Amino acid sequence: MNQKFDAFDMDRNELSFNQYIQNVFVYMSLGLLATSASSFLCFCSFAGRGIIYHLLVSFPYAFILIFLIELILSFAMSRFLYRLNQTQLMLLFIVYSILNGLSFSTVFIVYQLSDIFLAFVYATGFFISMTMIGKTTKLDLSKYRTIFIAGLISLPIFSIVSLFIHSSKMDILISWAGLLLFMGLTAYDIQKVRNIYYNNAGESDNVKKLAILGAFELYLDFINMFIYILRIMNNKRNRD
Repeated sequence: MNQKFDAFDMDRNELSFNQYIQNVFVYMSLGLLATSASSFLCFCSFAGRGIIYHLLVSFPYAFILIFLIELILSFAMSRFLYRLNQTQLMLLFIVYSILNGLSFSTVFIVYQLSDIFLAFVYATGFFISMTMIGKTTKLDLSKYRTIFIAGLISLPIFSIVSLFIHSSKMDILISWAGLLLFMGLTAYDIQKVRNIYYNNAGESDNVKKLAILGAFELYLDFINMFIYILRIMNNKRNRD
């Protein structure tokens, strides 16, 4: 079927795409804000021995339970994407972000506040840079999907091994590998978000829900970059 496009149609589609991308980053920012707020509140509760502190202390497997719930939520978001409406999907994302913030509260205990701030700044810079690359590159990053999957499988395995070996050099190598992996995944996910829009441009409901799922994936990329940057900075501080 031949399709005719005029200048007006192209501008209208471009504006729609820009709105879609804007929504992706707004949703992602809301997730990061929820994580930061719940993490800080949990830390304050620990410092003041508040209600969250007593709940977590009284249940020693709380963090394991939180991790399992996060896995269930992430699975539900992708598996039941088309069965859930936009509000339900966003609610799952926010709940995931809040639970992730509870796990993240230990960051304030392990790392210095100055390192946390610098890691956030660096992660933001890397994220913006890789976002621009993902949006502008003509290279099809989906060709490297197998490499990204292999990296996501290998990193946890090597991280567990390093816990038993107690090798600082291996820990440094894993931290840098993790940072590079999620920098690449950020560019890959941005390109995927762009392609998803054009493949579903005629289905507004699906596009809105896919924007939330894209925001969730970019949220995970940012969080992981932040974690690995913190690890790199901590290793550097220990060596000094």
